[in-house]
Amino acid sequence: TMFVALCMLWMLPVDGLTQQTTQDLVQLGKRLYLEGVTVAGQPVQAVSQYDIAIAGKTAACVKCHRASGFGSSEGGYYVPPITGPLLFAPRKLDRTRLFPDMFQQVQPARFSARLRQPHMRSAYTKESLSVTLRDGQDSGGQELAAIMPRYQLSDEDIAALMSYLKTLSAQVSPGVDDREIHFAMVFSDNVPKTDRDAVLETMRVFVEWHNRHLRYDRARPNFSPYHRSPFVPLERFWSFSVLTLTGVNDSWRKQVEDFYQKKPFFAVVSGLVRGSWLPIGEFCDHTRVPCLLPITDLPVAGAQGGYSVYFSEGLTLEAKVLADYLLHSEPQRTRIVQMAATDSFGQIPSRKFHDTLRNRRPELSHDLIPFDNQADLSAKMRDIASSMAQSDVLVIWPGADVQLAVEVVKNQRPRAGLIVFPSRAIIFTTNAFDDDYWAQRVRFVEPHEISVTSHPRSFVVRAWMRTRGLDINRPTLQFETYYALSLLEAALMNIREDYYRDYLMERIERESEKDLNPGIYPRLALGPTQRFASKGAFIVRYDTQQPRRLVAVSDWI
Repeated sequence: TMFVALCMLWMLPVDGLTQQTTQDLVQLGKRLYLEGVTVAGQPVQAVSQYDIAIAGKTAACVKCHRASGFGSSEGGYYVPPITGPLLFAPRKLDRTRLFPDMFQQVQPARFSARLRQPHMRSAYTKESLSVTLRDGQDSGGQELAAIMPRYQLSDEDIAALMSYLKTLSAQVSPGVDDREIHFAMVFSDNVPKTDRDAVLETMRVFVEWHNRHLRYDRARPNFSPYHRSPFVPLERFWSFSVLTLTGVNDSWRKQVEDFYQKKPFFAVVSGLVRGSWLPIGEFCDHTRVPCLLPITDLPVAGAQGGYSVYFSEGLTLEAKVLADYLLHSEPQRTRIVQMAATDSFGQIPSRKFHDTLRNRRPELSHDLIPFDNQADLSAKMRDIASSMAQSDVLVIWPGADVQLAVEVVKNQRPRAGLIVFPSRAIIFTTNAFDDDYWAQRVRFVEPHEISVTSHPRSFVVRAWMRTRGLDINRPTLQFETYYALSLLEAALMNIREDYYRDYLMERIERESEKDLNPGIYPRLALGPTQRFASKGAFIVRYDTQQPRRLVAVSDWI
């Protein structure tokens, strides 16, 4: 019949490619871009630097051009943007786009010389893109750098990749309009009011300061014609919504999703959550919303390339550092007893600690005792009191209410030679113990800088806060919030008008290497797709001469 004939005609190959929907082509091109898999389902093959064979994920476009398509620069190489709006239009000389790469990072002379060359070209077509990918010549006939792979691609692969590139960073992400960029800050309802107010007030003052300066700059056109002025019209005012999560942890993702549906935000910034970040992290990854430096002890362990960026691995990191310390410290310990709350604050680090010890020293005697509440902990600690020896280590992972566990140790004074708490317990012990027992036996894992106030940049930040009337009553929380906001500002300052979430993530990675750290951690930096900015901790104790002062008993681990 005529209908059957038309259907058969529809399935005939066109230019070597069976007709498919545009969406199918986009998805095939996305797979090629991100995973290095061809339309035929095989690892893509390519040659780089004239004779180095690469294939599959190693040859995937995303390795150099990044998820946003805006490229990167490092080691003397400049990787240009290949987003749809830029690739399929003639190249223009745009100083504001090149400015961050040209002036804000250390590069060899050949790098800046190449950036200053015009390298004009026409808009890419399917034919010129084929030549570029296969032979290494751009649409203007200029030879590309040898590091750019020369690919073995079929016409079908070219068509699919081109379809995807046309969509890449082609539409500004939600949460941004011509005037304003909107963010969210997330809290859980179990956060103490003092902590919540400290974070919120720091955010309020920072946003007010940012918006006031932007209004001032916009009122002075051409005040800095060779630097800041061209960027000011591209910047946006900031606004924040505050979302308080209630109820059980399992309901948090839906609460965030419902809030986002009512008022989309460009990113989640800072905030304070007492509980697992997992449900919020799942929202961030599913919706591709950056969640930048939330203050949480329970980040998503092993996050790599996701949309949540953390200060550290939290309690998981502390468990690994503690295991490393005990395995290498003198004297060697013969028995370790863990007492862990049955909630996530106890079970997540205790499992990581147990697994690390078992894998590295399986012969070590190791007991794990769970407890439900303060009374249960107190009873179980009395049960093991008679068997504890000077050579034993007692590790306590408190639950959500840390102070209860601290009170049990204070009252019972276990006879173990070493008693170790996570960093969450420090704030509850500064005024609790003034005798030698505490200083001699008790240790903490401390992922922060031991003395935040001694860092040179902390003087600047404290002055900034005090001149704006901020009471510095929770310095670690306030400095962490300040860092998250200042890192965000640095990233957005160089983003131009390219308000795409993947690009923000990449700018955050790059800006984190600069000297913005106010001293809350010894070092904060992110590499491509890394999601934990600080990667170690100290083991500390109270000073015997100054009982409320912490001193390190280990190097940075």
